[in-house]
Amino acid sequence: ITGDLKVEGGGSFTYDEIIEGALQVTGSNTYIDVLDTDSSLKVTMRGGDSIGAIGTYSNHPLSIRTNSAEVIHITAAGFVGIGDSSPGYPLEINKSTDGAMAGLAIKNTAGGSGSTNETSEIYLQLNNGSDSNTSTSKITVGKEADHTTSANTDTYMAFSTVLNDSTTEKMRITSAGNIGINVTPTADLHIKSSDSGHTNVTIEAGSVNHQTYLDFKADRPADGDNIGNIRFYNDSGLAAQISAIRDSSDSDGELIFQTGGTTRMMLDANSRISLSNNDNNTS
Repeated sequence: ITGDLKVEGGGSFTYDEIIEGALQVTGSNTYIDVLDTDSSLKVTMRGGDSIGAIGTYSNHPLSIRTNSAEVIHITAAGFVGIGDSSPGYPLEINKSTDGAMAGLAIKNTAGGSGSTNETSEIYLQLNNGSDSNTSTSKITVGKEADHTTSANTDTYMAFSTVLNDSTTEKMRITSAGNIGINVTPTADLHIKSSDSGHTNVTIEAGSVNHQTYLDFKADRPADGDNIGNIRFYNDSGLAAQISAIRDSSDSDGELIFQTGGTTRMMLDANSRISLSNNDNNTS
């Protein structure tokens, strides 16, 4: 058939011709069926009830192609594969990119000068057993500045979980790389207890006969250089501090104990203890 073919009204017909032009089907709940008599495959394009639909109406997968190559594969069970012809998950993305990146982009293009409340989020939700959704755990990426210049293009990443059906942020990574647990961090690692509990950090060996370590490392080449500190704050005040000081070599050091900003005791590399009221380096 050369030219357009227009079908109006109900009923059905079978035509075995090549149409060189446009095909228009007009009516109520209209559809076009493509049937494979060898496999009983039925592909339908349907319009009705304010919904447009295209897919298989038999127990067969659906393939979406560009330039004759499959780009999206939907199994008969409803699993979607992008670049994957046999997805084993509800959504599976597969791309062979040797030396490059296979990625998934979620973009929020809103915003402007002074605007810092835009986010992009991934939601993870479970059913509560009564056919209704509970609160949602989520991963959020948001602005720390308005992104109007390169210097103001800073973002954070936050992780939220659900407790008692309430979603609350539990961990945040700032644009500077600082990590905060229950707090927006002001240090490399900042941990704050919940309002009703104490803060506790546990380091546990994975099996019997293995030790645990907490290492403080620095490159401090000179005698008397401070290697590291353990500080004890009461609210905003520094109450006490333990400092490790380099001695004459990298493998020699001293420990200094301070309270109230004053040195009270020092343990040197020769096992000698010096107290604040004893400056004679006696052991």
